[in-house]
Amino acid sequence: MIFGWWSNSKPTLNAEQNSIGVIVPFRNEANNLEKLVSSLQVQTYQKFEVIFVNDHSEDDSIEIIKRLAAQTDLEWHLINLEEKEGKKAAIEAGIEFSNVELIVTTDADCWMGPDWLTHINEAFDKNTNMVAGPVTLAGEKSLFDAWQQLEFSTLIGTGGAND
Repeated sequence: MIFGWWSNSKPTLNAEQNSIGVIVPFRNEANNLEKLVSSLQVQTYQKFEVIFVNDHSEDDSIEIIKRLAAQTDLEWHLINLEEKEGKKAAIEAGIEFSNVELIVTTDADCWMGPDWLTHINEAFDKNTNMVAGPVTLAGEKSLFDAWQQLEFSTLIGTGGAND
């Protein structure tokens, strides 16, 4: 893995502003949506839309998204899954709805720094098919949490070393 990292040439950062669609599948995420919408609102990257895909929520998630997103400058859309269900179906519905150059997915219980989309866009060029970013777990600091963080780091590290 170390050999792979050091032997890969350093990429040049993409300066082109691609249109980005951020797809957020959600089911019963009422407690997490305020932090997510706030972190999307402060993105430094401006050329993006947010597509919230409701996967049969039974709580107030839909009303909360409508209220929170309406109070922002975000270009946002809300899709309700009708026939299918599950995260995969929600992402597929978001992709079918969107008409952008890059698709970015995140979970409704996540939040990100203000340069998140800028860094993702910079990583793409004409030869890039997919970019995976690091995940930091918050909350309790149990042995399981530490193990999960190590697993994420290992997956990303080996993916980056592979060319």
